[in-house]
Amino acid sequence: AGAAGAGAAGAGAVGAAGSGVAGSGVLAGVGAKVALGVAGAAVVAGAGGVAVNVTRDGTPPPRVRPVAAVVAVQNQTYAGIPMVVRDARYARVTGLRDRRIEERVNRALREPLDATIAWILDGTRRLRGQCTRPSRVGSTVRTGTHGGGALVSAVYRIDGDYCWQANGVLPSWSMTVDTRDGRKLTATEVFLPSTLTPDGIRVLWSRLTPTEPDVFADGGCLDGQLPKRSDFFPYRIAGEAGPWQQQPPVATPFFGADRFELNWSAGGSDCVYDRLVAPYGKVRDLLRPEIAALLPRA
Repeated sequence: AGAAGAGAAGAGAVGAAGSGVAGSGVLAGVGAKVALGVAGAAVVAGAGGVAVNVTRDGTPPPRVRPVAAVVAVQNQTYAGIPMVVRDARYARVTGLRDRRIEERVNRALREPLDATIAWILDGTRRLRGQCTRPSRVGSTVRTGTHGGGALVSAVYRIDGDYCWQANGVLPSWSMTVDTRDGRKLTATEVFLPSTLTPDGIRVLWSRLTPTEPDVFADGGCLDGQLPKRSDFFPYRIAGEAGPWQQQPPVATPFFGADRFELNWSAGGSDCVYDRLVAPYGKVRDLLRPEIAALLPRA
């Protein structure tokens, strides 16, 4: 529905994204001019801290290097296509010992932005005859990190619209990556299996505080209806082709500096967004032990 629905012709699968290098990933081969620059920085292990990149067997590497999570900005135009990327923030890390893993981590951290660019670019290219203005993509991003830099999370808010008239908003979501091997952590790798059952989701929601109380409250937008297990995973839109067919999860976890957050972002024009939060102590028993062990005790 809304902007997202109007873009059924327009958006979706995540291509191989760049790690802050012009001309890579979904940006390649489209005649784009890319301007990249550091917009801000936050040290993964805390201000002035040093993060240890620990191997899978628990053995620290022979040398310890600082690992930083930073926010960079992208501005971009496309030759012959009425579309702009303006003030789009994205997360990336620096300082990992293995450059190949660092590149893998950065591809994953950029996915929410790169997927949106792919969606809007695809739709604009195919339907530009209907355009009344340029399509636009922008974003803000927050980063969180734990376990000495072993986990890095990025939560995006996507701002953008198609070049034709449409209402609604685009989906936004978070991404958490294990910097030890570059794996993207899915819901099954974050939550205990029991948490993703109907009873487990009910318990999880009872411990979270919404920031938009009119979404899940009784009598609210969803009239007390809770998410389903499938809302925590990507899905495909039947009958669609191209990038738009692949859609992100509606509910994605984010590990903030001092609390757990669940980002609910359905896209479209109804019940589209909520950010639900809780101290780590309230949700620790709902997470996998190996994840919980990397998080603050509070």
